[in-house]
Amino acid sequence: MSASAPQQLASASPDITYISSEPFEPKPLIADILRTRFCVPDSIFLVEGIDIAHTSKSKRWRVIRLLLGDGDLCIQALLAAEMHRFVDRGEICFGSYVKLQQFRVEWKEVTKTSPAPSQKDSNAAESSQSKEQMVYLVVDSLIMVGWNNTLIDDSIAGEVELGPEYVEVEREDHQDPPVQPLPTEQEKASPPDETVAGQPEIKEEKASVDIDDDFEVMDVSQNTTAHHRKEVETAIVNHERDITGSSRLHQPSNIQSRPLKLTKLRSIPNLPFKQNWSVNVLCVVSAISDVEPAGIPPYTQRQARLTDPSTDKHVLLTVFLDPPQFNPKVGSVVLLFGVKNHRFDGGSLKKYASDKPKPGEHWWYESPTQFSYCDVDGLRQWWAQNGVQA
Repeated sequence: MSASAPQQLASASPDITYISSEPFEPKPLIADILRTRFCVPDSIFLVEGIDIAHTSKSKRWRVIRLLLGDGDLCIQALLAAEMHRFVDRGEICFGSYVKLQQFRVEWKEVTKTSPAPSQKDSNAAESSQSKEQMVYLVVDSLIMVGWNNTLIDDSIAGEVELGPEYVEVEREDHQDPPVQPLPTEQEKASPPDETVAGQPEIKEEKASVDIDDDFEVMDVSQNTTAHHRKEVETAIVNHERDITGSSRLHQPSNIQSRPLKLTKLRSIPNLPFKQNWSVNVLCVVSAISDVEPAGIPPYTQRQARLTDPSTDKHVLLTVFLDPPQFNPKVGSVVLLFGVKNHRFDGGSLKKYASDKPKPGEHWWYESPTQFSYCDVDGLRQWWAQNGVQA
């Protein structure tokens, strides 16, 4: 084992909450990285800061920087765009321990400008420039393996102290519009030379008008609004009917009672919504992993690769709902109900822990020959001819 690898412990530390399979203790790694310029995979660091910067006025592009510590030194790390989702969902925050699976160290020459000492005989001090080396990490893949209990508790305590103040401000913002007090009779009767005191209120009123002018005023009749609302409701009901076999307006019958709409894997990246669009899939399991740690509840997951004749891509499926119970064999045909699409990996599928089926029903079936609308034999024959390439 490399001297830079994180040390595995026989017993867990009470200061760390572990979500990995084995306890660990972070070791000083940054000094070795700077000395050797070699990044050891699966190195573990503590997140001591998170910064988000937008690189355009539209805020379409952004950069997320982590401040990573090893107990002795700190180093800044830039996250790849694919890793931004961990920060957006709050999985990685201040006090988290992260394992960097794929990362590299970069060096950049920067020019530092420092003012020269002022001189009494000169009108302005000349500035001096010097070139220095800036080092940072570029992280392509990482997972969260735990968090520091002390830092998390302090962070939560700080939020609790500030929470009531922010709540009060938010409530004030959502009050009725006339929040400004009206001028009293004495203010209305003020002499002409004191009318300047009333100008700030006039400016605030004008400012609010200017803000409203930025929005386009559209005349929308009630008939048009009702028509659009009816179209949306109809689309939702039709989609739920395709997924569950019946409308939510009525009690759904047994999921096996009628044929359901099946989605080809080729269509996953092109669904009406890029995320959380529920679909039913009939496919072949080309690979499956063991139960492994996850960054969201229930903090365990199992991943599988799915394939069908519609595409050469093996679509990623991540299961958070009872991962140990999802154990189909590689090469078996499975029917999946209510899995949701995601942007990750160019279009993937997820089954979240909150999407539990109703009592007596199952969300996946292996070799679903009991469903007449599933061409199980056709997929088996296709897999027998093409499965060697999986």
